[in-house]
Amino acid sequence: MNTLKRTLALFCMMVLCVFAGLVACTRTPEEPPQDGSARIVALSPAIGIILRDMGLAERVVGRHAFDQFLPRQIPPCGDQSGIDMERLIACRPTHVFTQWGSRDLPGDLLAQAKHRNWVVANIEILSLADITRAVMTIDRLMHPGDTQELSPRAAALVDQLAASLRPDEAPPHIAGTVLLLASTKPLSALGPGSCHHETLLALGATPAIAQGAPYINLDAEDLLRLDPDSIVLVLPRPEGAMRYRLEPAMLLNAAGFAGLRAVERGRVELIDHPEALIPSTSMIHFATDLRAALSRLGDESPGGAAGPHEQPREAQDQE
Repeated sequence: MNTLKRTLALFCMMVLCVFAGLVACTRTPEEPPQDGSARIVALSPAIGIILRDMGLAERVVGRHAFDQFLPRQIPPCGDQSGIDMERLIACRPTHVFTQWGSRDLPGDLLAQAKHRNWVVANIEILSLADITRAVMTIDRLMHPGDTQELSPRAAALVDQLAASLRPDEAPPHIAGTVLLLASTKPLSALGPGSCHHETLLALGATPAIAQGAPYINLDAEDLLRLDPDSIVLVLPRPEGAMRYRLEPAMLLNAAGFAGLRAVERGRVELIDHPEALIPSTSMIHFATDLRAALSRLGDESPGGAAGPHEQPREAQDQE
């Protein structure tokens, strides 16, 4: 008899579980969260960093497939090559933030957004001004009824970015012309229009490249022709990895650029922060690291800056 009762009880529990599952499956994705808070899908690593720095990481329910900075348990919902609409719908977002560029947003994304009442924002981020605008845009979308211009967290983040860009009283002119290299294989530089180039200018340094695109592919002849006084390698290490221990000049030496003025004099610095190449509020870290690198390039130390009887290259060229 006891065995029969236990069997019936187990059967009833199974029925209840199946029923609960069916009820859960019938909840439509259009249903807003019970507490009214936002559910955000960030289809851009840069936007993911901004959301994290704004204290909104807990509201992110979907991420870009190549995002290394938001928690890994957040499901990826696609990348620049395409959006996984099935997974996106399963995340039940209220907001979808993309960095899609000048292309038209995918038609199926717009159709689903209209059907499910999603807020979709295509946020362009390349320059320093774009980063500030992105923070303001996200903040306003998170507080649509707030008459205050910016929330305290967003305002503090904007102020922090501005403070990181203020030049020192003694600008690092002794560093001479500075080249920002984003890769050695293939050889590429960060040029005008990029937030990295703008940061270099804001800190009072002289870029080796004054004209061109935000991201410039170079060949060996281009680099030898530029022959900058100083080089800053921007080579992010993977998230959680140890810092590079190789001397920065050795990286270029090994790549076949031993004849460069900067390599011969050891005037090469490395910035390897994992977020260093992401145009986002991560530029706060980049500006801090670049300031320190320029300061070291200005030190009169063996293998560092020009000695007391040496002049930066631009001065030599003028003579």
